[in-house]
Amino acid sequence: MKTPGIKKYRGFTLVETLVYLALLSMALSGFVALGISIANMRNKADAMEETNTDLRLAADTLFREIRLAKSVEIPAKGQSSNILKLIMSDGMPVFFSTSTEGRLTMTEGTEGGIRVSGPETVFTNLIFTNLGEEGTKDSLKIEMTTAYRNNSGNIIYGYSQNLETAMGLKEKI
Repeated sequence: MKTPGIKKYRGFTLVETLVYLALLSMALSGFVALGISIANMRNKADAMEETNTDLRLAADTLFREIRLAKSVEIPAKGQSSNILKLIMSDGMPVFFSTSTEGRLTMTEGTEGGIRVSGPETVFTNLIFTNLGEEGTKDSLKIEMTTAYRNNSGNIIYGYSQNLETAMGLKEKI
């Protein structure tokens, strides 16, 4: 039996709607924060991968050329320099240095420089030390730092990697 004057309304009250909207906005803001966090982690991983790849490529190129070199002209024995000049078996010089933009370049003979590093990284603190002594074959200590080119200034993209190693020339004087 129906009671006169009282109507049953179907639907939600204003309070129920506000509670629902508050819960929904909290859930959505959590998903947005999670998405931003995942994107930041991906960007950081990309910066790390790019930096490590360029450092590995630079080291492999340096090691290959040093192994094939006949002698080291710059730096002189017992000296350090930010330029490496190797004399190859055929007498052709090979230079390694950093450009003003921080890119590692290799120059063979008189030809233009070949960029060894990618556009997303910067090489700094490039130091070659000739550890050889007079009458012995040359041995080089190589120190370098590569960093992700962080044009945005965002700390998430900030990453650098150091390399310090030594190796000797394969051929004797």
